Amino acid sequence: MTVAVRLPEELEYDLRQLATRTGHTLSDCVREACVAYIAQQQPAPQGDDAHESEAYRLGKHVFGGADSGDATRWKNRKQFIVATLTAQHRARGPRAH
Repeated sequence: MTVAVRLPEELEYDLRQLATRTGHTLSDCVREACVAYIAQQQPAPQGDDAHESEAYRLGKHVFGGADSGDATRWKNRKQFIVATLTAQHRARGPRAH
């Protein structure tokens, strides 16, 4: 969708400078500003979403789509990795040296 927005000259200048400095287009900068503004205006999360950080909530749509079904898995990731590697090592059996 295309939207036309009138900006004061100073704001347009600042926006163009930002776009040039960051290597983004004007549209990218305006789009990101709109996303941030909308996120800021959203009511505070309730219930299960109340524990989510603002950064996670804003980026949730781009973080992996797979769900293990275990909400605490990320907290126990080190133990999970060690257990997985240990099981793989045991499955290989003893090695001859």
